[in-house]
This record gives sequence, structure tokens and C-alpha cells, in this order.
Amino acid sequence: MKTTTRMLIATPIMLAFTLTACNKPETAAKTSQDVSEARAEGRENVNEALREQRDDAARMAEGSAATGMAGAGSGSMTDGSGVATLQADAETAADNAHKVDMAKAEATHKVAKEKSDALMGDSKTACMKTADAEHEAAEKAADAHRMAMRNGMPHSMPSDQMP
Repeated sequence: MKTTTRMLIATPIMLAFTLTACNKPETAAKTSQDVSEARAEGRENVNEALREQRDDAARMAEGSAATGMAGAGSGSMTDGSGVATLQADAETAADNAHKVDMAKAEATHKVAKEKSDALMGDSKTACMKTADAEHEAAEKAADAHRMAMRNGMPHSMPSDQMP
């Protein structure tokens, strides 16, 4: 009987301590470390997407040079295969740019989430909502950028900033 009574008293107290611990902001040192790690991971992901973009661009340039050197009989604009190749290359370039843009958006979002861990309550909620809204906007911008590139528009993006 005494054991049951002790458990009934101890359980709510332990639960209260557990819930209180979950509602504390991270220490400044922990947040700083998490932000640094998120930035490093983001840079790594963006650099990987940029490498893929560069490698595909080099392959496309080699293919264009080989086609141009082969003359009118092989893959020229007059037989239609050259146009198809250019269109495929444009789509590949657009998809690669989209991967880079999305990697940047994800990296920025992850850094913002890590920064919000230093906050609590309404401040944290507001910070997360802002981060989520900015992430969603960046994803939409990346999608629009890809569509513009596929339609022959310039390759510029509104922001080339890294987190």
C-alpha cells in the first residue's frame, strides 16, 4: 500500500519535471553549435547540387561541341535532333538550377529552425512560422525559376544568399 501511494505521488512530480524541461530554450552554446552544424550541412548540400550542375553543364557543352564539329549530317538543327537536344539540355539545366535553389532553401530553413530553439513560447512560435513562410516562398521561387528557365528566360534567381 505504501509503495502504491508513493508511486501515485511521485509520478505527477516526475511528469511535471519532465514537461518543464521540454519547455526550456536551448543554451546559447548549444544553439550556436546547432546553427553552425546546420550551416555546414547546408553548404555541403548546396555545394553538391552545384557540382552536379557544373558536371552536367560540362557534359552538355562537350555534347554541343561534338555535334557542332560533326557537321550538318549528325544532330543538326535542320533534321530536328539538334532542337530536341537543346530542349533536353535546357530542361536538365533548369532541373539542376532547381536542385541548387531547393538546397539553399532547405539550408536556410534548417538554420532558422535551429535558431528558434533558443526561444520559447510565442517568440519561438512566431520565429518558426516566419521560417516556414520564408521556406515556402523560397520553394515557390525555385519552382518559378525552373519554369522560367524551361521557357528560355534568364538564369538569375532573386537571391543567391547562403545561410
